[in-house]
Amino acid sequence: MKVKCIKTSGYILTVGKIYNVEPYINKIFGEEYYIINDVGTEHTVEKYLFIDVDTLRNKKLERLGI
Repeated sequence: MKVKCIKTSGYILTVGKIYNVEPYINKIFGEEYYIINDVGTEHTVEKYLFIDVDTLRNKKLERLGI
């Protein structure tokens, strides 16, 4: 799944960059994404730091009236 970073929150991520992620369910924190950050470390991050590329595309199409 492709997502765009909208906030780094202390993680080694780049705002505006597209990342490939896998959904991950954490029993304590809920829904997260499994990601490889900008230095190659694999870990989980909170879902609110990203927006789904499909959602982003749909918002742009709505603004254009398509």
